[in-house]
Order: sequence, then structure tokens, then C-alpha cells
Amino acid sequence: IVGQSTSATTLTLASDPTQLSNDLQTFVSNYNNLEAAVKAQVGTSGGALVGDSIIRQLQQTMQHMISHFSSTVGGVQSLSDLGVTFNGIDGTLTYDPSKVGAMGAAQLTSALTFLGSTTTGLGAFSQSFDQFSNSVTGLIQIEISGATTSDTELQKHIASTTAQINTMQQNLAKQIEAADAL
Repeated sequence: IVGQSTSATTLTLASDPTQLSNDLQTFVSNYNNLEAAVKAQVGTSGGALVGDSIIRQLQQTMQHMISHFSSTVGGVQSLSDLGVTFNGIDGTLTYDPSKVGAMGAAQLTSALTFLGSTTTGLGAFSQSFDQFSNSVTGLIQIEISGATTSDTELQKHIASTTAQINTMQQNLAKQIEAADAL
């Protein structure tokens, strides 16, 4: 039962950095997974996409994202201000949740401004990554469609050439048979 209080009540609102911290950890994990997948496609022992321009473009976009800097004075200006650091040796990110955990309300507001939305701040990079991964219009899907079309055309060409070779073999066999009969 809720009723009128007979004494003064104090209501305090405080920011909880837990969700931001969890999201930053997820971001770091996802980034590191993408880094591993991209790294598997480069170098002399790379995968099927070695030398593909999409891989280079993806690497550049990843580098731009992790080096994103905001010129906000006194606020969160980079991922390192949020406890996310880049390991230049293996290209992965690490996250120290103590930085976000120690933030006050004003710093959390600055952090959210830095992260932005899908069109502002760090979040705007989602549009760049969508250009790669969109299942209809993304660069990867376009490349897959092009490769599938090329494969289909090559398979048709192989079938046609195989049929021509078979016809030539049959004709040569008939000619050898006729020559033997003479």
C-alpha cells in the first residue's frame, strides 16, 4: 500500500554505467572477432580474399573507427578515455571497465555523446560497416553476386567446351576407324 509519507522523502537519481560497460565489452569482443577474420585473409598464408580490395577497405574503416577523436573540451574524446585500448602488436582491442565505472554523471553524458547514434559520433561508423555487410546492397554481397555470375558463366563455358571436345573425340574416333578400315 502506497500512501502519503509523514516524513520528508529524498529521491536521488544516479547514472548507472553498467550497461555502457557491458556494451563496450561487447564492442571490443566483436571488433576482435572481426580483426581475426580480416587478418585470416591477408598475407602470404591468407584465405580466399587475399589481395581483395574490400579487405583493405575494411581494414582502413576499422583503423579510422578506433582512432576516432572528438574535440569536445573536457569530455570523452577517444575510445581510450572509455578504457578501450589498441594493441599495436596483434591489432586487437582490450577493455578496462574501471574507467567507465569511475565516471560521474557528466562524464557518462560525455561518453554517450562521444558514442553518438547511427549518424553521429563513433556510432556513425555503423553506416560505413553497413556498406560492407548489408545483405542486399553491401560490397561483400555485390562481390559474391559477381563471383556467382562469373562462376555460372564459367560452368556454362566448361560444359560447352567439354561438349565440343567430346564431339571432336567422336569425330576423330570415326576418322581413325575409317582409316583403319582402309
